[in-house]
Amino acid sequence: MALLLGAAGLLVAAPAQAAVGDIQPFPMTANCYFDAFRVGGGGTFPLTAGETFTTYMTVDGQISGGVWEGAADQDGTRGPSLSTAFLRDDATHVVEWVLNGVVYASGSFSYLTSCDPHPVPAAVNFGTPVCVDGSATVPVDVSLPEGSSLRANVTAITSSGSNTYTDYAHNEMGQVHFDIPLDPSGSTTLNVTEQYRPTLTEPIGNHTFSLPGDCPGSTPTPTPTSDPEPTATPTPSESPTPAATDLSATVSDNALTPGSTVIVTASGFQPNEEVAIWLHSDPVLLATVNASADGTLSQTVTIPADIPLGSHQIELLGSTSGSVWVPVAVTGSLAATGANNTAVPYLLAAGGLALVVGVGAIFFARARRALQA
Repeated sequence: MALLLGAAGLLVAAPAQAAVGDIQPFPMTANCYFDAFRVGGGGTFPLTAGETFTTYMTVDGQISGGVWEGAADQDGTRGPSLSTAFLRDDATHVVEWVLNGVVYASGSFSYLTSCDPHPVPAAVNFGTPVCVDGSATVPVDVSLPEGSSLRANVTAITSSGSNTYTDYAHNEMGQVHFDIPLDPSGSTTLNVTEQYRPTLTEPIGNHTFSLPGDCPGSTPTPTPTSDPEPTATPTPSESPTPAATDLSATVSDNALTPGSTVIVTASGFQPNEEVAIWLHSDPVLLATVNASADGTLSQTVTIPADIPLGSHQIELLGSTSGSVWVPVAVTGSLAATGANNTAVPYLLAAGGLALVVGVGAIFFARARRALQA
């Protein structure tokens, strides 16, 4: 026991501390867990009755994991086992065991070198693109082991750059779901990785989508409207003008009758472009449709029952691509009578013959009366 000179010149006893000569540090070890680790240490040291001690672990010079303080009520040896707090990053840390302010053991530790991490089994499923109103997304589902807290990353690469989307399983099933935006008029490559450490990833899968080709037939349904007036559609041209480049159109029958139906087919429009179908000369709106993802359309329209007979034009007017025209002829009035086309000439011939016979009979009767007189 040491004696110190007090303020009043009296000798006072200084607190006894652990003897240095017999201190034996424990080997420092890293204890690895799923996504973190901590370092254990400590050691044995002798104490005499009344002696005090303070011991702890440090990480990069900062106390970590708490402080153990005590005093011996009798002579003996203490051997506390200590550990740092959990370390979750991938950096290299200097860890020390300190007893009464003196470092007795130290070492460098990192999760990457001490725990030798490996990726876990994972799989990815790429769904079918959903293309609506000029935009597109695709569902992507990543499967990780049940109970996994690892993150999944999806990097979308387009001609204009890249974006990375990150998420983790929100339940015990280990499923991670994404809805990734796609370039609606180009290619998008999706690279999916598993983030099994902050600085380490493992590829799971990749896929390239090319639109609009990868979502054919996904033309958005036009929003219903209670106003069928043609004011909400492009105004028809006053007279036929040359069709825009690559626009073409045909009809299933160029010889039409009032009230009949005809199939109008066209190509060369922009993907999902709105197209108005008009009948001229006096403009009548027959239908408004949207071209498909490849710029084509096929639409059945009804010829008005009161349409004048003669030559007409069917115009397909795109909101951005311009017009293409198809000539048609309207003959007969089958919608009103239900007669067959081949019957009309015979009926006309029969009517003409009856008229000739009638006129001849009248003339013959008049001549006979003149002779008798």
